[in-house]
Amino acid sequence: MRGLASVLALFCAASVAANPVGELRPGDIVLRAGDSAWAFLASRFAQRQPQWVHAGIVVAAGDEIQVMHMDGTPQGGRLAVDPADRFFAGHPAVRVRPDLPPEALARLLAWLDLQQQRGVEFDTSFDLERDDAYYCTELVWRGIREATGRDPFPDKPSLGRGRPYLPVDLLLELGSVSEIGRLPPAMPAQP
Repeated sequence: MRGLASVLALFCAASVAANPVGELRPGDIVLRAGDSAWAFLASRFAQRQPQWVHAGIVVAAGDEIQVMHMDGTPQGGRLAVDPADRFFAGHPAVRVRPDLPPEALARLLAWLDLQQQRGVEFDTSFDLERDDAYYCTELVWRGIREATGRDPFPDKPSLGRGRPYLPVDLLLELGSVSEIGRLPPAMPAQP
């Protein structure tokens, strides 16, 4: 029986090590699929990969991975920091790991912390000229811009009349991409 326990322990350890969610680290960009009406709208603006409809940035890892993202609806919303299982909500996801030197990563995380302190609201107008409200890809874009001192997307796509926007799948260009797969949805709190 002891041999079987050893084999099971090795199998469980290998499963955890192979789990890319466990390999997430602060500064990683995460994209996920979705099936809501809001996700359908986001997919309509994609350039090449419409399955990715929401984005966030990992701000804490270790025992509980935390993702900062813009949690919004057409009526409004706010900046949120959620556990990974709540952010992924059982949907397929990918990780984009930007190649940031340590000092740029520190600037990114400090800037994200500042946005949380400011209580940034969701940008229902999807206007990149506003600096008081963001949508999910705008949060990531602004963070990377602050961290590196340059615009990672100088030639943004346009909605017409020259109004630029940032589709979720554009973020795939910011670094190396790894599939995360499906994380089970968060369990509801017990009363």
